[in-house]
Amino acid sequence: MIDGVIFVNDNRACLTVRNMVSGSLPELRDVFKKWFSIIEKYCENQCWEDVPWWYNERASLSLFAAAVWNSGGIALEEYSTSKSHKKERWSGRGDLYVKIKRKQYVIEAKQVWSPMGARARRPNGKIEEALFDARHAAGETKSWGAKRLGLVFAVPYLPNSEQDNLKERINYWLDCVKSIEGSSMAWIFSEKVSDWFQYKGYLYPGVALLLRPLRQG
Repeated sequence: MIDGVIFVNDNRACLTVRNMVSGSLPELRDVFKKWFSIIEKYCENQCWEDVPWWYNERASLSLFAAAVWNSGGIALEEYSTSKSHKKERWSGRGDLYVKIKRKQYVIEAKQVWSPMGARARRPNGKIEEALFDARHAAGETKSWGAKRLGLVFAVPYLPNSEQDNLKERINYWLDCVKSIEGSSMAWIFSEKVSDWFQYKGYLYPGVALLLRPLRQG
């Protein structure tokens, strides 16, 4: 179930799309809303000549952590913790610890680049693989009673030659992403990016995040 669609037309007649599916994690709705506003604040501060989703997993995770803090929760990135797999145990780092009200989460994250052009037959394939890897990493991280989640930041890219079909390609890509079962998700796209952010023949119009819990805590 989609929690609600927000279309915002600004003074430049550009369309911004923000949306979320909170799924089994309704307590994260406020976090998703803050994530939208933090991304837009970054882009506006950079006059839309730079976008935060262009960088790496670590940068993307920092914006999500900021959204947690701004929604009244607490977040700790890159913290020392114990990890294990079968009988093997070792010391490592957890990507993110989050507490929202009385609920706690241990989160492991991945970032993936996902094609959204007309030749992209199954753009959700890489996302599903990354989500599997993130959940596997979360399963190796000591939870201390918290719920463990896999998190993926999915960054779609489109050939400049298909820019005239941007809305159609975004809708197609989102339909594929929304078909990934068992995930809470949020996404943001802006037509402002079509004016500003292109690199080596490709356009990077937005970003989505997907969260999926492990079955056991």
